Amino acid sequence: GAVYYNLAIQKSAGTVGLSASSTVVNPLDLSGTGGTLDSQSAVLTVVGAATIAAGNTATTSNGTLSFGSTVSSTGSIGIGTTGSIAITGTFRNNGTLDLGSGTVTSTGVLTNPTTGTIHGRSGTLVLVGGLTNTGTFNPQSGTVIFHGSSVGVNQLTYNNLRIRGTATLSGSSVTSTVTGTFNIDSGATLTMTNSGVSEEAVHLILVGGGTNAGTLTLVAGGSYGPTVTSTAAFTNTGTINAAGTLNFGSSLTNSGTFSAGTSRVRYTGSSASNVGSAVYYSLDFIGGATYTVTASTTAMATTTVASGATVSLGSSILTAMGDITNSGTVSTGTGAFRHPVDYTRVTDRAGTVVASIAEGDSIYLTVRDQNRNLNGSVVETIVVPFAGDSASGSDSESITLTETGASTGIFRNTSAVTTHTGTIATDNGIFDFFASGVGTATYTDTHGGPDVGTATASIVRAASTAGSGGGGGG
Repeated sequence: GAVYYNLAIQKSAGTVGLSASSTVVNPLDLSGTGGTLDSQSAVLTVVGAATIAAGNTATTSNGTLSFGSTVSSTGSIGIGTTGSIAITGTFRNNGTLDLGSGTVTSTGVLTNPTTGTIHGRSGTLVLVGGLTNTGTFNPQSGTVIFHGSSVGVNQLTYNNLRIRGTATLSGSSVTSTVTGTFNIDSGATLTMTNSGVSEEAVHLILVGGGTNAGTLTLVAGGSYGPTVTSTAAFTNTGTINAAGTLNFGSSLTNSGTFSAGTSRVRYTGSSASNVGSAVYYSLDFIGGATYTVTASTTAMATTTVASGATVSLGSSILTAMGDITNSGTVSTGTGAFRHPVDYTRVTDRAGTVVASIAEGDSIYLTVRDQNRNLNGSVVETIVVPFAGDSASGSDSESITLTETGASTGIFRNTSAVTTHTGTIATDNGIFDFFASGVGTATYTDTHGGPDVGTATASIVRAASTAGSGGGGGG
């Protein structure tokens, strides 16, 4: 192939093609009014700077254009079927960069100013030095790969987006959308930092779902963490460090590490989805669909099931350590919905705790156990025994408690259990005792544990008063 010291092509029309690989040591200058330089199937290596003037085109059909220094283009750079462009220096595209179906690799910073246009076509743009974009970016069916160290992901709409290096998405108002596939490769890292005033101030929207085999880290730069919304299925085989919001519009498959931090995970899909097995912080099911828990799953803070949502446990265990708000349905199957008993109390009919019970008093029990509210549109019941100790006579009554509202998770008997002193008869709807002692309510949540809540009250029998007779005088 030829070696040129300087190469200037000044044509008003037509194409100059390379028949063999060639090298330009110093500047390449396409400064005509309408000419084209096509490396065809050969390799054109430009060691010095390259200038492509308006109306001119540098292209390769199936070969390679390799730029080792600054490239400044107000014309067009394009690729044919299997061609590639490698830019080691900086690249300022004031004209058109057309990826075709080939690959452009920019080691330096690629600048696409307001006058520039990038057409993704079906090609691949590899950004090692990052992209500064104020121009037009048309993703089409192309792929963008961030392959550098500490490279910022731009606020753009991408077709396919892949992270192969160390990338960041940060600011106070940044939204990036991926309509095709999204991947974080093994060993790669994407760190999102939100310095804005809402959870969606920094937002990554994955319309086609995604796969994380590397590390995805969400950081709260102020009062809010960033948000990732995956409309389609998402797979995590790497590490997710969450300090923000994750919205899953479809299934999550998690076989990697999920560090929940203080994050909120929302399942939002309108069609059946699988819930990724993990230890979550706050966990919400807010779409009108069935969400299937496929393996043991825990929410350390709040758990919310919205109206219209169904959480199906199958044979799995869902443990809710914090408050539960259920306006939908939890279908336990052969699994279990676990939650520590909030409280068990001996009360009056208004739910106020009473310390003692005497003959003629009414006994009410109040239990709060939020996982027993399985259907947020139905008032449910539980049965709790109240038993006296041996000193009082050992009576035991099974008391039916009814939920105070369709979704409260608080249960109290609506009919009073009366008290009576005398002969002991168990489970007759009357609590009998013949002496003072202690009565104990014992609630056992066999549905979700088992876990147990107890409450006691003193049983008080008033002392009998003996009469006295008077004497007569004589």
